[in-house]
Amino acid sequence: MPSLFRQFKSFMKEYSVSGVAVGIVMGIAVRDYASALVDDLIMPIANAFMPDTAWTEWALTLGEVKIRAGHLLSASITFLVICFIIFVFARLAVRADRK
Repeated sequence: MPSLFRQFKSFMKEYSVSGVAVGIVMGIAVRDYASALVDDLIMPIANAFMPDTAWTEWALTLGEVKIRAGHLLSASITFLVICFIIFVFARLAVRADRK
C-alpha cells in the first residue's frame, strides 16, 4: 500500500495536479466575474445607446435556419472581457515576478 501512495504522490508532483486544480478554480471565478461585469455594467451602458433593449434576442432567419446573432454578439463580448481580465492578471503577475 505505501508503494501506491508514493506513486500517487509522484503523479501529483510530476503533473502539477494541484496547480491545475487552482487554475481551474481561478478560471471559473474569472468567468463568473467577467459575466457579472458584462451583464451588470457593460450591457446596461450599451443598452442605453441601443434603441432595442432586447438586442441579445436578435436573430436572422434564413428559411428554416435561425441564427441567434444577438446571443453570439453577447457571448463574444463576454469572451473579450474574460480575455482582457486574464491579460491584466497575467501582466500583473509577470510584473510582480520581476520585482
